[in-house]
Amino acid sequence: MHGSALFHPSIDKDAVFNAFEGPPRILRLWGKGRVLEFGTPAFEEIVARENIKTMPGTRSVIVVDIHQVGTSCGYQVPFFSFVDYRRVLEEHFKKKADRYDSGKEEDSMDRYWALKNAYSMDGLPGMRRALKAGKEYSVAPIRKMVGKMAVKNGSLSNNGDLHVAYVVIALLTVLVAILAATHPAFEYFPAQRRMQGLLSQVTSIPGGLPSIGGLHL
Repeated sequence: MHGSALFHPSIDKDAVFNAFEGPPRILRLWGKGRVLEFGTPAFEEIVARENIKTMPGTRSVIVVDIHQVGTSCGYQVPFFSFVDYRRVLEEHFKKKADRYDSGKEEDSMDRYWALKNAYSMDGLPGMRRALKAGKEYSVAPIRKMVGKMAVKNGSLSNNGDLHVAYVVIALLTVLVAILAATHPAFEYFPAQRRMQGLLSQVTSIPGGLPSIGGLHL
């Protein structure tokens, strides 16, 4: 589950937990999540109420109202031993915050978020604060995926070339179906007789078959 997806109700959300020690088990949680972004009253309220420890660079707190819980065996989940937390992220943002406090405006977290967190890997809008900061400071967000099939920032679908391909495939499917229903080579197939019956019903409509993009069917 990531924050960007929580802004889009049509996307299912779930979280998966694995048992890496003790008895095997996989736990899945389904629920409706809410993103409480840094700097908002809701964020400040829950951090104070729940005594949540934050660090420089903390973006949000995610609250999930769970409505479904499921488990599975987890027999193939391997054993892992926890060694320690990594400190790289915390140290990185602490140095960044120190530089900003010393007067380096370019090291502000808002500028960093505008560059890195305005959109997710799959092009979904991310932090509202990052999107706002991008406009305010004229920071263009990076594209996290490249290539012909990569989605663009702010788009829930792939590029226009893929849309054209879908349209072409749909038109070819219709043409092949009509050919199979009318060509003499297929006259002994029961499916052709059914298609011919369907076509006769359609062609009985005043005006006949519709025209799609100038192509008369």
